[in-house]
Amino acid sequence: MIQPNRQKDIAKDLMMQIKRESYIKECFHGDNQCSTPIISAHSIQNNRILNKMSKNGEVLYFCMNEKEGERSFLQAPIGRKKATTFTGFCSKHDREIFIPIESFDYQERNKEQEFLFAYRALAKEYHSRKQSIKLLQAAKGKLMYSNPQLDMCLEGSQCSLSEIERHRQLFNTALDNQEFDIIGTRVIAFQEEYHVAVSSVFTIEKDMNGKVVNDHSCFNVELKFFCFTIFPQNGKTFILFSYLIKYKKYLNPVINYILKSKIKDRKIIISNLIAAYVENVVLSPVRWEKMADSEKMAFQNLFNKTLFTAGDELNQPKNINLFV
Repeated sequence: MIQPNRQKDIAKDLMMQIKRESYIKECFHGDNQCSTPIISAHSIQNNRILNKMSKNGEVLYFCMNEKEGERSFLQAPIGRKKATTFTGFCSKHDREIFIPIESFDYQERNKEQEFLFAYRALAKEYHSRKQSIKLLQAAKGKLMYSNPQLDMCLEGSQCSLSEIERHRQLFNTALDNQEFDIIGTRVIAFQEEYHVAVSSVFTIEKDMNGKVVNDHSCFNVELKFFCFTIFPQNGKTFILFSYLIKYKKYLNPVINYILKSKIKDRKIIISNLIAAYVENVVLSPVRWEKMADSEKMAFQNLFNKTLFTAGDELNQPKNINLFV
């Protein structure tokens, strides 16, 4: 009989092998101008954003906690040079495409900048989803028995990836032709720098009035994505909601609801949105330390609860406020 400790070692070795087999390195822009090598690109700017949020060179990021078999995500310190990186661009395209947002401050209604923030968020999600599918496929190949839950998760991820792939092609064509107005961007600005940063893509199931926006129970349906970016800059915190113009009538009500709310309620709604829908989020260690234990627990519980399942969480917001 295999001893429990040995079983854990075997499981850990197997997981490491699956992760290695699932590693993806490819350029999101992918054309004949690509250079080598594929690099670890930041999805959230290192020098302009992560640097000001760090404490002793570290920020708080989400990482997998596998202690005692528990599979949840917890806040953990990580060097800012490693945080939010992904192997999703060649060095040429990472260097050249993002000059307007890497070298210059964001200006509201600058369509090129807003497009590039959305483009980067989409690239990160595309890479994460593709790598997740490869991991699920590798895990399925190692199993000696059928796992319906794994099969359903894999099918759902593949359908979602096909939608992100459609967006990838649209965004790359728009980038090449400088057609930045294919997307719309709604901006919410808080008049203070809060050390919260996000670069992510998500689909909301229902708006705050309970109207269905995306039916997550159906596969092979057209998904209406938000490209979601948050960053502090020059005494303000900017929240950018970007989406394809064709989805404006479906997604604008979500932003309108937030804007009609009092400022304190806006902060709570957006904080809950981050916890419920976003994985690629960075917080300042100083900010996290100042949060009440009950607030930290509420954030982590909501994040873990909605990590693999969509929910109607925004209609019953928890007492979470990251913007204090």
